[in-house]
Amino acid sequence: MLRTLTSHRSGTPRRPATRPLRRAAAALVAAVTLVGVPAGGATATDAAPSTPATSSVPSTRSPLTWQPPALTAPTTVKVSATNRHLKLDDTKDYVVSMPATPLTGLDGLIVSGGRNVVLIGGRIELPAEAITGTVHAGRGLLLKGQTGTVHVEGLHITGPGLEEGINIDAAQATVQLQNIRVDLVHGYEAGHHADVIQTWAGPRILRVDGLTGHTQYQGLFFLPTQYGAAQPELYDLRRTDIHGTPDSAYMIWRDGKAWPLTVSEVYVAPRNPSWRDGFLWPKGTAQGTASWPLVKVGAPPVGEFVPLADVGLGYTSPGYATTTPPATDPARDVLAEVVAVNPPVGALEAVTPVPGGLRVTGWATDRDTTGPVSVDLSVGGTTRRVVADRARTTGSEPGAAPLTGFDTVVPLPAGTHQVCAVAVDIGSGEDTALGCAAATVADTTAPTFTAAPVLRLRTGDVSAAGAVPVTVRWAVGDDVGVSGTTVLQPVTGAYAPDVTTADHVAFPGASTWTVGAHDAAGNVGTSSADATVTLVPEGDTTRYEYWWRTGTTQYLGGTALRSNRGGASMSHSFTGSSVAWIASLEASGGRADVYVDGVKEATVDLASPTTVNRSAVFTRSWDTSGTHTVKVVVVGWTGNVTSDGFVTLR
Repeated sequence: MLRTLTSHRSGTPRRPATRPLRRAAAALVAAVTLVGVPAGGATATDAAPSTPATSSVPSTRSPLTWQPPALTAPTTVKVSATNRHLKLDDTKDYVVSMPATPLTGLDGLIVSGGRNVVLIGGRIELPAEAITGTVHAGRGLLLKGQTGTVHVEGLHITGPGLEEGINIDAAQATVQLQNIRVDLVHGYEAGHHADVIQTWAGPRILRVDGLTGHTQYQGLFFLPTQYGAAQPELYDLRRTDIHGTPDSAYMIWRDGKAWPLTVSEVYVAPRNPSWRDGFLWPKGTAQGTASWPLVKVGAPPVGEFVPLADVGLGYTSPGYATTTPPATDPARDVLAEVVAVNPPVGALEAVTPVPGGLRVTGWATDRDTTGPVSVDLSVGGTTRRVVADRARTTGSEPGAAPLTGFDTVVPLPAGTHQVCAVAVDIGSGEDTALGCAAATVADTTAPTFTAAPVLRLRTGDVSAAGAVPVTVRWAVGDDVGVSGTTVLQPVTGAYAPDVTTADHVAFPGASTWTVGAHDAAGNVGTSSADATVTLVPEGDTTRYEYWWRTGTTQYLGGTALRSNRGGASMSHSFTGSSVAWIASLEASGGRADVYVDGVKEATVDLASPTTVNRSAVFTRSWDTSGTHTVKVVVVGWTGNVTSDGFVTLR
């Protein structure tokens, strides 16, 4: 709830402002005056300074790139220890005035809503107990739901309990962060993933000029479409240095989508400077990596872009590259005070397995509304939003809306999954974690073959009984994982899950080859293919002069054809998907050219110190069955070529 108290200049008594407070107010008013905000934007309890702070202290720092937005009748909101969760009107402009002393406390500063919002100077400190507090207790600044331009400048975020620097949930806004310093954010891989800046909804445009950050885990984490489909128009990073620790991870992480990210004078100091894929994501050259070559490794030669002395309490802006004449609209003194913080309440009641996923039930409500609230369910790095709008008879708090339950099925693969639920705040409070629970989705899906097994002839020895060497190939997948495969018929063999080929022998004639695969749950899938192996003896080939028949029991059928005359040839035409030439290897063996469909495929050397008959010395295979011709031509007078025929497969 936001209550607005209005006080006019006339007739309102004023207390003398302290000097530190006057300096901070002077800096803020002077900065926004440059872009059209009159000095009257100060609150009723602060006298507006007569001299802009930008001129009271000379500065050699370079002007900032982007000036604050022009504000229309801005409302000044004074931040204090009791007024740091701000709920602003989306149709109005605001100046957020930081206190003259550090703002200390859990959850830092939350600015929710507003059109154009300007915050210049100030210091936010997170105490040590923030690390053991709620999920957002260690966050420095949250910008949420703005619709215009948000300008944050000269802010120092620090403290022993700091876990997050700046979080942005403002899909429609342009966010300008200039001269920002975020001291060490605390976190680690197995727990809280600390970030200097994290975006999860927008902003539409992000502009950074002057940012120094230190992190134990991550630096800039950009996931602007986590809660929305619209991609940003531009993220523009300038004069930025991010410093890691020995345990840090990605210095800059962004999703792999197409939105543009430009960098200029951006430095990162990771734990391993030589491994760019270890501190810039996406890695390699995938979409989203176009700016990675421009990111420099190490610290800026001039030192940190935003040293301690340049930000925080008593901040003085160095000015801007361009200026806009001051506005002439009359100002009004308004103090906006947040008087109630009502976070949602609820519970995650049950997570139970169902076919194909997990059923998640619970309830949630928010005293800031009589309608239903949303609940974010996170599992495995993915979040889906449901609405708690089902009738309940138990579980809701007294006075809550009658429809507060949620009951949904989250589709998930087999395995154990943890589901976490967060009730999304509607009013001026924080989102509320409802808890986490784990359950196991049973695996009832058998492995699936993407195609039938494929049989191919291979080189090797043919047995006296006519068994020819073959290779069987397969492709199989499973939603959880294949545990093993087995050739079931006409021969058998068991193989590891990553094996996709096996060598066997096949006998002449028709046969059915079946391969099976099983997963860890015992589900079995099979696939089969028919194959016909044909032995073609030398007598069934087409041959020309200079071949003579020779006989021995070592040849298929007891005979073979032999020639040592260059140019002597034989051929065979067939229909099938694989062919092998059967020949003899011997000490007097010569060489032969093999042609397939008129194209020379290979020259086969049959010389061998050991005689081997019935050897498949050449093979050729195709993806589909077709009509082909294979031809063998003796090369010169190189020795004896002994042909025992061909083998075909279809």
